[in-house]
Formats: sequence, C-alpha cells, structure tokens
Amino acid sequence: MVPKDDRYNLIFKIVSILLAILMYVFVANERGTDLERIFDNMTVQVRGMGSDLVLVQKPGNVQVSLRGPVDTLSPQDIGVYVDLSGAKPGEHLLPVQVSVPNGVTVLNVKPGRVKVKVDNRDEKQVPVQVNLLGSPASGFIALDPVLKPSQIVVKGGASVLQNIQRVYVNIDLRGTDHNLSENLPVKLLDKQGNVITDPSLSVIPASVDVLIPVVKDLPAKTVPVKVDVQGTPAKGYQVGQVIAEPAMVKIMAQLASLKPIEYVLTEPIDLSQAKTSVAKEVPVRVPAGVNWVQPTTVQVVVQIGPGQGEMEIADVPVTLTNVPGELQAVASPASVNLRVAGPGEVMARLTPRDVRAYVDLSGLGKGTHTVEVKVQTPERTTVTGITPASVTITLN
Repeated sequence: MVPKDDRYNLIFKIVSILLAILMYVFVANERGTDLERIFDNMTVQVRGMGSDLVLVQKPGNVQVSLRGPVDTLSPQDIGVYVDLSGAKPGEHLLPVQVSVPNGVTVLNVKPGRVKVKVDNRDEKQVPVQVNLLGSPASGFIALDPVLKPSQIVVKGGASVLQNIQRVYVNIDLRGTDHNLSENLPVKLLDKQGNVITDPSLSVIPASVDVLIPVVKDLPAKTVPVKVDVQGTPAKGYQVGQVIAEPAMVKIMAQLASLKPIEYVLTEPIDLSQAKTSVAKEVPVRVPAGVNWVQPTTVQVVVQIGPGQGEMEIADVPVTLTNVPGELQAVASPASVNLRVAGPGEVMARLTPRDVRAYVDLSGLGKGTHTVEVKVQTPERTTVTGITPASVTITLN
C-alpha cells in the first residue's frame, strides 16, 4: 500500500506535466495565429526603368493590408513597387506590386494602380541672367555683372527642359556704394513666366558667384580690344585670324585720361612654336589713368595653320598631247614659266620635276592654232600664274 504523502506527490507531478503540455500547445497555437495588419503611406518604388529615361511624375503612396505573422513586421520588410521595364516616354497607369516575407499574404493594396510619367533623359546648357533690384547710392553706378560660372547645366526630362525660358539670380543694389559679391541660388522660369520647382530637375551648379562692380559715376567710352600676340609659330605655320569676344570694352576715367585712349590691349599671348589654334580667356590691361574696364576679360581665338609658300619655276617644257595622226606639231614657245603656291611644308619639297605643262591637240587640223596651256601640280598646291598662258601650235 502506497503511503498517503507519496500519493499526493505523484498526483502533483502528473498535474504539473499536464499543465506544461497545455502551456506548450497554447504558445504553439499563439505563434501560428494569422493576424491582419494595415500599413499606411507606403512609398511606391520604381524598378526596371531604362537609364535613358527620367522619372518626371513619381507614384503616390499606397495602403497595404497583410495577413500572417505580421506583429513584428516593419515597413522596411515590405517591398512596394511598380515595374517600368520596357516603358517608353509618357504617362503610364501601372499595377502596384508588393513583395513580402514567407508566410505573409497580401490582402489588399489601395490604390491598386498608380500613375507615373517618364521622359527621355536630357540636359541643357543655359546662360544665367542677373536681375538688379533697386539702384546704387547717389553718384554711383552699377557696371555689368560678372558671373562664375556664367552658364549652368540643367538635367532632367526633355519636355521639361524645353519649357525652360530663362535662368536668373536676384541681387539687391538699393543704396549700395561699393562692389557687391555674393553666391546666389539660380531660379528657373518657364515659358509662361512661372518659377519651375520640378524636383526631377538637377541644376549644376545650383548657385553662382556674382560680382556687381559699383563705381563712382565717371565719363566713359567704348574702345576696341587688340590682342597682344607674341612669339612665332613653328616653322611652316603662320598666324591667321585673331578674334576677341567681345571686340569692344567700356572704360571709365577722368575726361583728361579718357580722351587719348583709342584701344586697349590684352595681356600677352605667347605663340612660340605653336602648331594649333589657341583659344583662351585673357585679361584686359587697364591703361594708366583708367578707373575701370568692363569686362575685365575677353575670350580670344588665334587661328594657326600651315603657312602658305609660293615658288617661281622657269622654263617648264610644254608637252604636246593627242597630236593628230600623220601630222607634226611644233609649239612656240616650247616652254613656259609657272608660279605655284601651297602650304609651306609642301612647297619646301617642291621641285621642277613635280609639275607638268601641256597642251591638248585633240580635234585640231593642219595649220596654226593658239592653244591654252594646262598644268598639273602636286596635291594641295595651286597654279597662280602661267607665262605665257597659251602657245602657238603649228601642225604640218
């Protein structure tokens, strides 16, 4: 017979085991319970868009309803997107797709479709203009603004770029009696005069350095710019056209200093041994007694190319071609003098053997004829003179 105390202990142990089993089943069931949860304001991503396209209108946010073990799920665990693979420029109404972890089911997406707009990716270089607000202090004037850079690049959809009418910055001059130098954000205006705030556009750079020279109001005049070219190009090359842009600048000074100035020079440009054209920004020299030159720099292009040479070749025999059968031909005179021109490096190698003078006697009959002399010369050369230009041909 089992003692009473031992029976109680055995019953207590059995009950404990049963309770543990029940607790395990309850927890297991709780873990497997499907819950429903709504995620609001989920951002719709764009996938599969070609690199030659840009997103002009982004899809809005959506609401996603899920079922499953979602109690610990975060928005970062859910992928909400539209697929733009193969899309062409224009508006598209696309189904919203959702990717979720294993065991989770998507119940609903509101809205199920979203509108997106894509355009061809493009860029546009646009000059920056300056809006001067107000006027300087009495007795002072504002000269032309100096911008660095003077142009910006806007990247984005081609249709949006085409609608850009103007790029500008604003600067306030009211009561100013000194130079103003500021870094200012650029603004875009469309063809309707509205400020463009399209987030799909990329403006490079987004701001520019602006210098507004503010000087005392002095007499002024406009004079031409002369480019100071120094040095000699490489052998066989020569200086061609020299261009300064702008070709005229404004100078300000007391009247006595201003009157004798007829032009201004740039800083020197060295062309020693140059074989190619030179294009660069060059400062303008400020003449003595001048308070201000505007602009202070000019764009200079110096064209350099092969030098032209010319050569006289005397007593070049005249060859008679296509002499009619059974006739004898005599030319008078029997030779001519030639003048040949061409690039310097070609002319340096030219010899009398490289040229040929001839007359064509095709179709001529017995008797005396005056026939034009023709000349063959090497490539890149031209005949600038033939003496005499024609000869007398006697056919017997």
